[in-house]
Amino acid sequence: MGLQVYGQDMPPLQTPVVQPQSFEATRNWWYLWLALFNRTGQSSGAPTIGNDLSAAVAPDTIPLIQSDWNIFTTVPNGGAAQVPAVLPGSDFLVFNEGANNLSITPDPAYQIDALGTGAPYDLAPGKMQWFRCTAQNQILSMQLG
Repeated sequence: MGLQVYGQDMPPLQTPVVQPQSFEATRNWWYLWLALFNRTGQSSGAPTIGNDLSAAVAPDTIPLIQSDWNIFTTVPNGGAAQVPAVLPGSDFLVFNEGANNLSITPDPAYQIDALGTGAPYDLAPGKMQWFRCTAQNQILSMQLG
């Protein structure tokens, strides 16, 4: 599941999460549990990890970054991976264990750091980058190795 964020506004104050007469769960109760389930490793408490991922070179289909931690072990020359459209608050790590630079390509409407809208971020071999969506269409990154 990883990067999927469920957009749900907070209910108004004093909104019941169970029906007062029947004690049946309301929709807000289910939204609360779904949010907790998805953001705590889906019941394990651990992040989702994509191991042994392979980057691709266009015109081949570029793989989507879908996990909390994404470990690319096969990176051909010109290899890339695509960041899907994400909501503010989403974050993910990308490890490049391949032999070449890995081009992290955002959704065309998004910008990574100050690279420009749709411009890719090149991750060197042996490096890891932490990406975080901080505002609509803006992803900031930090290198950790």
